[in-house]
Amino acid sequence: MLIHPGSGSLRKNWPLESFVKVAEALRDAGRDVRVVIGEVEQEQRLDAIAHAFADVARVDFCPTLFSLCDKIMAARAFIGNDTGPTHLAAMLGRRAIGIYGPASDAVAWAPVGPDVHVLPFSASTDEVATLASFARN
Repeated sequence: MLIHPGSGSLRKNWPLESFVKVAEALRDAGRDVRVVIGEVEQEQRLDAIAHAFADVARVDFCPTLFSLCDKIMAARAFIGNDTGPTHLAAMLGRRAIGIYGPASDAVAWAPVGPDVHVLPFSASTDEVATLASFARN
């Protein structure tokens, strides 16, 4: 399971604590959970992300599109905000769970792929973890 908790706009981000709860639920269900961050997250809040996931999942920095693609292809499911990596995971055929808040238009900008789920910020962490758990890949 791969989680990308960031985006280029902080107002598009589901709360970091919610991503951590999803990671904990997946880990407790026996899933291997990884967190990926890119350059934007490294600049914005690397310390907060690394600290939040310290006891739950490994945090990997993906400095290139190729390294991100490798991480996505190794995952069964991808959970992220309204970001390019979520769209990439969807196009690569992974179960993509995009969490879209009021700053995102999920109707116009939903990811495209064979196994895409777009949820609102009001989605429960249990709902997100359950969707990720049923990934078919």
